[in-house]
Amino acid sequence: MGSRLKIFVRGLAVAACTGLVLPGVALAVTGTYNGMTPQGNTCRQNLTSPCAVRIRVVRNFVKASPSDILWHARCRSGGALTGDSRPHGRLKKGRLDVRTVLSSHGTTPDGSAISVRETVTILLAINGRQATGTLVARDTLFSGSTVIDYCATGRIAFVARR
Repeated sequence: MGSRLKIFVRGLAVAACTGLVLPGVALAVTGTYNGMTPQGNTCRQNLTSPCAVRIRVVRNFVKASPSDILWHARCRSGGALTGDSRPHGRLKKGRLDVRTVLSSHGTTPDGSAISVRETVTILLAINGRQATGTLVARDTLFSGSTVIDYCATGRIAFVARR
């Protein structure tokens, strides 16, 4: 009889533990969140849409495509840049922190060769039907090894809803 009681208690303990664990398991986040940054329509100068935010999440993974955050940066020379960042990665506890450094090369309208070093930091949190976050983009423009301009967005906070 004593061994039966032990088996019963062990089975009860496993069932109780399972019952306690299951309600705490978070369901995987899936959905598309859409919104706009406070920069509004300033992205229309060079892009065909306003400074929009679109975040696509599938089973707790932020997909690079079609996720997109459009932004506008002011330059010290008085010019401006518009850009597009595509955050991606696994959500950890509903959050994603991404820091990307990119380099690209191109030419100016007068044919001069330039290169750009861009650093973009995106912090994203998803809570239910809402995604909130911040974006900071900094660009350094070079002609050869000479810095010709600096551009930055400042801290842009955004909200997107499902």
